Amino acid sequence: MSYLNMTTPKTPAPNGMRLPLVTARTVSASWAAQYLDMSVNSIYKLIDEGKLKAYRHGDRGWFKILTTSVFDYETGMQKQLGIEPAKNTPN
Repeated sequence: MSYLNMTTPKTPAPNGMRLPLVTARTVSASWAAQYLDMSVNSIYKLIDEGKLKAYRHGDRGWFKILTTSVFDYETGMQKQLGIEPAKNTPN
């Protein structure tokens, strides 16, 4: 799975605490586009609209999209379209 841009936490967070952004699992825009079956430009538009949560280092760095936001977007679209989520998805 070398196409995933994943980071792992050095130490687990105590119960009830959110992990810092830099230890959250992230994916690239191209991975999100392939997973959601859309273009990379559509992914950038979703980021601009705030529908996908992402960050980048500097003004020109690659976007790092939070994996949970990709899954949340997918679940939201399934609900909007009246499609029952698949049993093997994390949500």
